[in-house]
Amino acid sequence: MEIRLLGPFVITAGGQDHVLRRALRTTLFACLLLKAGQHVAMEDLTEEIWGDTDRDRGRNGLHAHIMRLRRDLQSWDDGAGPHIESRYPGYTLHLGEADFDVQRFRRLHTAFESQRHVDKFAAIRTGRAGLGLWRGRALAGHDGGPLTLQCRTRLEAERLGLLLATIDLTLEVGWHELVLSELYELISKYPLEERFCHQLMTALYRAGRPAAAIQAYEKARTELRNRLGTSPSPALEARFLAILRHDPLLAAPSNTPSRL
Repeated sequence: MEIRLLGPFVITAGGQDHVLRRALRTTLFACLLLKAGQHVAMEDLTEEIWGDTDRDRGRNGLHAHIMRLRRDLQSWDDGAGPHIESRYPGYTLHLGEADFDVQRFRRLHTAFESQRHVDKFAAIRTGRAGLGLWRGRALAGHDGGPLTLQCRTRLEAERLGLLLATIDLTLEVGWHELVLSELYELISKYPLEERFCHQLMTALYRAGRPAAAIQAYEKARTELRNRLGTSPSPALEARFLAILRHDPLLAAPSNTPSRL
């Protein structure tokens, strides 16, 4: 079974995509998946599904949905996939042999961190493989409750961290031309994320476009002033000043491979 949450929620088994019949059951399965291998309290699940409602009624409804979810999982798989263990007062989802994209992303993220100081080129490949698992916002089209929001926010922070670190390595090995278009798109999406502007300024300067690098800084400064009433961070200001004085430390490294 293949389960994908890094984008629209997709469950694939036996070569077919499967959909849970009730939105409540989708929320329940998503919560258990996001906490796979961990105990999830009944109170947290009932709040996620029904909000602040009668607790006894919520517990009874939860038991019924757990039973139906178990039946669905058994009908889709041969028994080697996910299964739900009852552990009072709650439940634990065990993935079994299921291929879960969140788990795969985190394994690749861990591998990236191990490689980044040993083999930058291997780390870049690993980072891009992890980022390639994302097909949009986690659980796109599914709002959920507080638990889903918390897990989605954490996943997005992990994705953003890996993306920034992968681009940093790409710049360190001298492949600034490869990330220019991507950085322009990222700044349009995250106009207040100064680290992307810092990377774009570096890439533009190394590409022989110092005027464009200065323009990127000025645009970021305007966005920060207009939206937040603040000034650029010391790190971004320092990069701007280094570009103005053509600091030799900004030069791209030489003698690096032209591709992965």
